[in-house]
Amino acid sequence: MDTNKNRRNFMTTAGAGAALALAGATTPVLAASAAKKDTCCSLVPYFEVAAGKLDAFKALGPKFVALTRKEPGCLYYAFSFNGQAAHCREGYKDAAAVLAHLGNVDAVLKEALTISKITRLEVHGPAAELDKLRTPLAGLSPQFFVLADGGFRR
Repeated sequence: MDTNKNRRNFMTTAGAGAALALAGATTPVLAASAAKKDTCCSLVPYFEVAAGKLDAFKALGPKFVALTRKEPGCLYYAFSFNGQAAHCREGYKDAAAVLAHLGNVDAVLKEALTISKITRLEVHGPAAELDKLRTPLAGLSPQFFVLADGGFRR
């Protein structure tokens, strides 16, 4: 069997992923993605919704989503619920995008806080990005979680 046919058979059987794995992490694309600086910040707010107000709180969700969908720095955004507890799962490109988001949803957030309260707020990200958020978010009393070295982001 010729060498080219063997290569084609390997690619057909094992797939492109196996071929890339054999090539190692020294390919330019893989090396560039490994060197990418992670600036991602996530907000982790938990809300306790007042009794009898869950439907009203849930009705605000589409307003939050519509506003946030237009933000170029938002990576993901959605609400989840457990009884009267609500959580917003949200991630941003960096600290500046977090601050832009908070300004963008300010009016709807104020409306939400008339029927709920934030029971816990976590902010996760690289130390340098969190430092940019400590003063602007101080009034919300968040807990800041600094990312440990050694993780990755795709």
